[in-house]
Amino acid sequence: MLDPIRHEVALTGVHPARAFAAYVDLGAWWPAEYTPDAAGFVGGRIEPWAGGRVVFETDSLGEVEWGRVLEADDGTTADAATARLVHTSTLAQPPDVPSTVTLEFDAADAGTVLRFAHGGWRDGDADLRAKFGDWPVILARYAAWARSR
Repeated sequence: MLDPIRHEVALTGVHPARAFAAYVDLGAWWPAEYTPDAAGFVGGRIEPWAGGRVVFETDSLGEVEWGRVLEADDGTTADAATARLVHTSTLAQPPDVPSTVTLEFDAADAGTVLRFAHGGWRDGDADLRAKFGDWPVILARYAAWARSR
């Protein structure tokens, strides 16, 4: 197995539950250029429950499912200091070779630390894994959205 792609993002002033809610509001912050139809991008969402869909909507393609939620804990239970989301991803990958995106939203003194991992890469997936070098750009856009909410 190849190592996951990992990143950490500090979300100053953002509670884990709010960070989770901002992330699943995918259409509000996801960059259109990282979709199958940038010119026709309308929005997207993550259905925040196990079995929920990860979808984009475009004018030309309609809804495009690119993942399924495996785990979801929105961090809204009493005194929750964490939230967690795990979903599959077939974005820029063959549908029969999904990877896995894991997001852990952990409370920190100043807000939340997002621990991001994009894994599930098999030994023969090095070319697919290499396509995902822009996660810092995407996560910076998410962080700006989460802080502005």
